[in-house]
Amino acid sequence: MPLHRMLWFATLLLLPSSAIAQTIENTATSVPRIFNTVKLKLQQGKQVVGGTVSSSDPDIYCTMAGAGFDFLWIEMQHSPLSYQEVARMIWACRGAPAMPFIRVPDATEGDIQKAVDIGALGIIIPMVENLEKVKAAIKFAKYPPLGARSQGGGQYGSLWGSDYRRNANDNIMIVA
Repeated sequence: MPLHRMLWFATLLLLPSSAIAQTIENTATSVPRIFNTVKLKLQQGKQVVGGTVSSSDPDIYCTMAGAGFDFLWIEMQHSPLSYQEVARMIWACRGAPAMPFIRVPDATEGDIQKAVDIGALGIIIPMVENLEKVKAAIKFAKYPPLGARSQGGGQYGSLWGSDYRRNANDNIMIVA
């Protein structure tokens, strides 16, 4: 993977760690469960490698999810993939080592909330031209008090555990 691609993925725009630490301190004394292995590796200074998926075929997705990638970038900006197709692919390979990241069609509230509801742990936002777009994406992906994500339904709990809502803010990554 070219250096500029690795740097692009490593340039994750998250809330400051002090804000996360303060929220954790105020809500619980336990350490949050980090199930996003990409985030863990990056925190440890390790390299991560991803592959791109633009096919709706769950067999292709599952083959790639078990092929040694740390994450799969599901391409929704430049493909005809629907959220229903992507949800089916992620569900078909629950438990696979590659984390599901989705490049949403746009950084709208609806696109981002659908992506995290179907189980994406990384949201890649396209066409970033200003900081406000990144801040809005973080707001839509994170639960209060760090964001404004609603508590709708989704397959995320079945994928990531019954404590998903309590730990989602510490696991979801925004990539600009």
